[in-house]
Amino acid sequence: PTAALLHVDMKVRKKFEVWVKIFTGEDEEAVEMAVNELQSDILDAQKSGYAGSSAEMIAAMEAMLVSLLGSHFDFVRESAVVLLNVLYDGHNLQLLDPLPVTIACVGEAPEIRVLLSDTQVRPTDIANAKIRMFSPARESGSPPRWVDYSIQFSAENEVICKLPVFARTGFYDWTVSDAAAFKSDSRRLRGRFIVHPEGIRKASILEVPVDAVGATWDEKTGELRTRGSFDSVLAHIPDYAVRGFRGIYLYGSLERPQNDDASPSNVSDREAPATVLGGRTSFKNLTAEIQRLGMIPIVDCFERVSRASHRKYRSMVVHALNERGVPAPHPGTDCRENQWNDSVLLNYRRVEIWDMLIAECKSLAKTFGIRGVRLANAQSYPLIMEANMQELRRVDNDGLPHYTVNEIFYGQIVKENEELGYWSTGAALDLMYPNPFLIKFARELWNEYPDFLFLAEANFFREPQLLASGMISHSLRVPQILASIAGRSLRLDGSVSKLPAPKRSSAKTLSRVLKNDRDVLPSNSIVIQCTCTHNSPFPPALYGRKAWIAVDLLNFLPGIP
Repeated sequence: PTAALLHVDMKVRKKFEVWVKIFTGEDEEAVEMAVNELQSDILDAQKSGYAGSSAEMIAAMEAMLVSLLGSHFDFVRESAVVLLNVLYDGHNLQLLDPLPVTIACVGEAPEIRVLLSDTQVRPTDIANAKIRMFSPARESGSPPRWVDYSIQFSAENEVICKLPVFARTGFYDWTVSDAAAFKSDSRRLRGRFIVHPEGIRKASILEVPVDAVGATWDEKTGELRTRGSFDSVLAHIPDYAVRGFRGIYLYGSLERPQNDDASPSNVSDREAPATVLGGRTSFKNLTAEIQRLGMIPIVDCFERVSRASHRKYRSMVVHALNERGVPAPHPGTDCRENQWNDSVLLNYRRVEIWDMLIAECKSLAKTFGIRGVRLANAQSYPLIMEANMQELRRVDNDGLPHYTVNEIFYGQIVKENEELGYWSTGAALDLMYPNPFLIKFARELWNEYPDFLFLAEANFFREPQLLASGMISHSLRVPQILASIAGRSLRLDGSVSKLPAPKRSSAKTLSRVLKNDRDVLPSNSIVIQCTCTHNSPFPPALYGRKAWIAVDLLNFLPGIP
């Protein structure tokens, strides 16, 4: 069925294969029954615990639900989003509605406050209730556990619970113990704290394009003469520490095809440092010095890989029909506007693709001391295209199907740049359910490396979902507005064009955006605002005389500059 299930119990494997046949068919009634069975099996497993005999069944259900994010049935995709969240949570608090989210950091001790006058609940109804919180264990590798906290009632009929200082990053889910008795108000009586590393609210993060540090160019032709290197960056690290930066984002650090013109974003191996910049030893020296001076080494995390990538990705690429009707690797994409033809897209309907990316990040953390990643195109993860069902159901001249059941189930042939998956569901866009891929990503990294930092590139106004999924949003809206005020249009691909006066933004535009964020983003959200990106011109070229004003604004506005 899938590489993750090759060694599981035969009974579990046969059940998985039955589900595959049902979900690749067109019997909607059978499909609905199978979804209900999946939900029932998840809830049963939570009662008995995920360890032991349930572990293989959990793996099978996860693999099934990940693939169903790309189902051709709308209601199946909606259910897959909800059930994957329930599966990863380890409890059923999000089975009917997503949990309201509050962002916090290690070292903070927030209070839970629920104003009962906004509900139909009276203090006497929950006089003996407690706050039950599903919390990460203090020890790495240990499962989360339920902890009870006492509550108080204020004179204004407000439930108050003072929590201890958060000692560890992770997801802290809480509910009033009697909340189930008040179904109409149950969402007000529960919630989630997402806890990030200590002190990150006051941090400043510096992006360092490694290729450019110490590089030289021909003054007449602009041709690159010598490239930057890890050793060149190493010489600047003490200065970065003196200037007060908390995080050093080393853009372009990962391995790329072995040719001189390969883009820093055209990655051939996502767990190896770039040979052309100095290789493993130089990179290890650089990250060790960053950590020695109390800073966080951050690298790229890409959803795509180079067409000339490592052999381990060869069987994991998703395909689309080219202009001749022949299956060809789908180019890397943001699912909307940009495609990168020097790269290919992996099949994110396979859970082993999710597991591989997580394992590669863990390898970087273990081998090189990396303690943060910036997820490029995070607003599109996991990138799932609409399956080309007409092609996948094609029959050969001998009357037999051209594609196997598994190829159909995993959507091996897709429609080019036609987004589906999590971002096509009402559960994501309307109800604001967290992104299952990002939830799994954060949970697994934080479980082993609790000080890990997740920066998520955010486009298409998808910051709320990223923040509710454990990410720190790296928003590009402020630099786009500031560029517009300066008379320039900054596009997502980094290109810039002149903007006529009537179409320019103003300070009021920025004010409206910040007010809207206050209303729609999770409480106490942490957002990174930047002056520019590695795709765009530097601030003097982008903002002209207004460059220093832009820098000042970013340091005074909410968020991380």
